[in-house]
Amino acid sequence: MSPRAAVLDEDEVLTAVREILARTLDRAAADIAPGARLADDLGVDSLAMIDVVVSLEERFGIAAPPGASPEDLGLVTVRDVARFVAARSPAGGLP
Repeated sequence: MSPRAAVLDEDEVLTAVREILARTLDRAAADIAPGARLADDLGVDSLAMIDVVVSLEERFGIAAPPGASPEDLGLVTVRDVARFVAARSPAGGLP
């Protein structure tokens, strides 16, 4: 495997994050902009965030720090979540 192949592509992760959010929030992924704020724009509450985190952990093999809120981790927008996932993925993070 080339070093490039071991690195997650941010756009691929972003697409997956948008799909997970769409499924959790019962809306179309196309309606979830990368810059959308989780709470303010999308209405993600603590229960929805738990569903999102569990789905991301299962899909990407990552673990979010226990007890940390999205705000504690700097996760304000959809793109923030994608970057967080990519940086912690066993594939090695973003290019």
